[in-house]
Amino acid sequence: MVLLDDLLSHLSLTVKRDNLTKVILALVAHSANTSNPLNLFMKGGSSIGKTYTTVQATRYFPEKGVWYLGGLSPTALVHGYGQLEDYQNNPITESYGEDGKIRYWVNDEDVTKQIREIVGEAHYAIDLKGKILVFLESPHIETYNFLRPILSHDKKEITYKFTDKTSKGKLSTRTVVVRNWPATIFCTTDARWMAEMVSRSLTISPEESQEKYKEANSLTAGKFAFPESSDLELEEIQMRVRKTTQDSLYVAKGLIPFSYKLVEVLPSTEGADMRHFTQYLSLIQQSALLNMGSRPVLTFINPSNKLDRKQFVVATRDDFSLFDSIFRQYAASTRAGIPNRAIELFTKVLLPNKHPDGQPVALSAREISNKVMEVLNIKRSQKQLRDYELKHLEQADYVKKYKNPDNKREVLYEVASENDFLGLEKGDNGRASENIALLMSFSADEAKNWLNRLHDAMGIPCIFSIGIDGQAIDETTFLSMITITQNLSPSGKENS
Repeated sequence: MVLLDDLLSHLSLTVKRDNLTKVILALVAHSANTSNPLNLFMKGGSSIGKTYTTVQATRYFPEKGVWYLGGLSPTALVHGYGQLEDYQNNPITESYGEDGKIRYWVNDEDVTKQIREIVGEAHYAIDLKGKILVFLESPHIETYNFLRPILSHDKKEITYKFTDKTSKGKLSTRTVVVRNWPATIFCTTDARWMAEMVSRSLTISPEESQEKYKEANSLTAGKFAFPESSDLELEEIQMRVRKTTQDSLYVAKGLIPFSYKLVEVLPSTEGADMRHFTQYLSLIQQSALLNMGSRPVLTFINPSNKLDRKQFVVATRDDFSLFDSIFRQYAASTRAGIPNRAIELFTKVLLPNKHPDGQPVALSAREISNKVMEVLNIKRSQKQLRDYELKHLEQADYVKKYKNPDNKREVLYEVASENDFLGLEKGDNGRASENIALLMSFSADEAKNWLNRLHDAMGIPCIFSIGIDGQAIDETTFLSMITITQNLSPSGKENS
């Protein structure tokens, strides 16, 4: 059984449609326990299920590891999640003694008598290792600035000073240490000061369709029509996710044999493409790790010490096919940092409108609203366009606005950047988002060469299996799982 497939099948009982959104949420959440956790921006209009889908998707992961955060201040974050430590990073705990008074402990030693001296050199610590931070609202700007170096993966440990009130109401300076990188999901990203995180995050938009809304209403109707029952399948999947997470701790790394070949087909025209390339590889890696029970595992055992072993989970063409679907759907929104609705307006409505000489046509919000109905058969009011799609495009410098010189009361919008939307439409130099599967290949010879290089690096041969200590397979079967041919259809499946 493939864990991700089972998780998505169960999630579909409570979240209709939005299949790729659910996939990405699961992969991002799972990345919390790896060396390269992912950041995710959920962008889209209000009431389209960004928060609901996120909460439903993260409930499969250990409850203690998922922090649902609102717009809390740094002080509230420290008090809510900080652990007081001494100068040697030992936790300081407290309990009530038999006399009813608080006792303080460090490594099971009663330090109540020395607590004033210890606290004088103590600090609060927030350890984010293995944590999934879900921002239900845009974080407080001070909290964002507080966490930004961690979210940017600039450093794994940072120290801050902040002012706090003592139990007697006096102000005092406290030290807080934030350690390790979490996976983060931002359900609201409207704050303009968060724009700098765009290149450090994946950006996706939940589906906005009448079909989705109707199916969601049918789901809600069922909740009112019948009593709730216990969900044993949810508990079973939660147990499998926990086991996979634990197994991941014993795996040296998730390997992607064909990672070098992706350099040839993924975008590399902007500085931010370097960060996005890492994120794309991480998605493939997470797919393999989350599904490690059905993925090939290479085990290297030291001949002189049988207990000394290293195991690697290897990504297959199935993981590439999943990534291909994600890339085709969300590459543009990730590179531009804006929602799909704005991209659709830009590519299908604004870009095609040009004068005979090729120059862009300036349009009013009223004219754009009419063209949206004409081209997309979707009703968008002028206010909706101004407040959402056009606002995002303007902030991303794809659209500029100015007053109509012939009518000062009217604002015109014009395409400001005609670089073919970061090269994703024409696929310049083979980088078309819809054609990545047609351009990508990893032959049997290349797979064999990669395996030989791995053997040379490790210095010893390996054992092939499906999953950790699972069914043994031979080298031929393993190589067949990691080869990729160019005759993939847009759905990511091989054509016959």
